[in-house]
Amino acid sequence: MSEDALPQPLSSAELRDLRKLLDREKQRQSIANIGELSGRADGKVNYANLAERIYRARRDRERVFDDSIFADPAWDLLLDLFIRSERNEQVSISSACHASSVPEATALRYLKVLTEKKYVERISHPNDRRSTTLRMTPLGTNLMTEWLEHFRANR
Repeated sequence: MSEDALPQPLSSAELRDLRKLLDREKQRQSIANIGELSGRADGKVNYANLAERIYRARRDRERVFDDSIFADPAWDLLLDLFIRSERNEQVSISSACHASSVPEATALRYLKVLTEKKYVERISHPNDRRSTTLRMTPLGTNLMTEWLEHFRANR
């Protein structure tokens, strides 16, 4: 067998392009399988899992593209708070700010708007006034569920 028949190693640029292509295909398959992966054994839709898939796809996108071109902190906050509220998890303000992927001051402004619109509520700790958690309101939960059902039905 001649040396000409051996495959040549890929260049750095070719490896980078191949990684991007594989990441895009992984994200495409992830979104294509949302309908299958959001179901529960009892046949009901697990909206928290569906919202989590959407949230993770948004984070995966930042690995492929320059993350400075994407910012939708209100949506990221709603997705994260919906997921964690559905799972009965306590969400600190700092944790919610981190999930929004924007500076804390920006996230706090959006949390204020979401609270004013009654999509999110602040819950003061009964024994520690300095400690406040966040959760979706019934209105916010209903609107997110409605949107997620629409999204799932149209995929």
